[in-house]
Amino acid sequence: MRRAIACLAALVLLALPGCYDFSIFAQPDDLTAAPADDAGTVDQAISPGSDLASVDLAKTQAPDLAHVAQWSQTVVGPMRLYAVWGSGPGNVFAVGESGTILHHDGQKWTAELSGTMVFLNGVGGGGGDVYAAGELGKVLKRSNGAWVLQVIPVLAGKELLALWAGGPNDLFVVGDEGKIARYDGMWNADGPPNFVKILNGVSGNGKGDVYAVGEGGAVLHRKGGTWSEKSLGGFAFDGVWSSGSTVIAVGEGGRIFHSADDGATWAAQPSPVQNQLYGVWGAGPSDVYAAGSNGTILHYDGQTWTREMVKTTEDLSGVWGSGPNDVFIVGGGGTILHRP
Repeated sequence: MRRAIACLAALVLLALPGCYDFSIFAQPDDLTAAPADDAGTVDQAISPGSDLASVDLAKTQAPDLAHVAQWSQTVVGPMRLYAVWGSGPGNVFAVGESGTILHHDGQKWTAELSGTMVFLNGVGGGGGDVYAAGELGKVLKRSNGAWVLQVIPVLAGKELLALWAGGPNDLFVVGDEGKIARYDGMWNADGPPNFVKILNGVSGNGKGDVYAVGEGGAVLHRKGGTWSEKSLGGFAFDGVWSSGSTVIAVGEGGRIFHSADDGATWAAQPSPVQNQLYGVWGAGPSDVYAAGSNGTILHYDGQTWTREMVKTTEDLSGVWGSGPNDVFIVGGGGTILHRP
């Protein structure tokens, strides 16, 4: 549903002449991308003459906000960004609508040519490799500064909604109809047999230890090469994060579920919002962020979830950080939030 709304919004924008310059993202589908060094910076391409330097947000306290943090906000254009990931503070990637791929070098965001116009919903990597995944089973790999389409028959035609990588040969993608595929040097179909519910999120702890979440409160766990399945309710999960024995899943209606024993048992946690939560990431079990609709950012200190204060009301989809003092959140309207 959120992608259908985003598509409609994009069509409306395209129908309004002079509103935005989409030319930097108007890339022919399925072409090998030009080297990243040839890509123009986003602020020059989308908003000529504008300054994309981060803008500090006001710190005024709202009545329902118990936890106040300083976030900076950058807007890079009208497109929605769905996911963010990096190998470190000076090497961060964000992906989204119409083949959008952005790279942050620690100073500025720059657009990179993806060679496709499909929506890209996930990004991740390891060992110097970076992958992006999205609609129509498209998976791109960044090689020598250029993004190159991977030909993966087991994913053909499927919408891929999330990606997680534990290393260069430990990559999982999930999506429509319960589709799960794994790369361990070769791409192969994975996942429990006969599972057909949409999977929206994936995360892992290490090689082969992976969680996937989705429709019907589904929580799938792969360990020792075997998948187990639980259903925690009749709602949809959109995001999951795991570290050690801690697993947190978020989704519809602001729902948050927590497991402290590697997914053996789960408990619903009190949430300060009823907004949809799309993404979750943590620097550790007592320092976790969740992001969602209408500018929602939540923080968990190991005891309580509290709402963070930001200016934007855009839907926020992806969360990632290199550590507790370097957290990125991306979302609608080209919004990128950073907590230093």
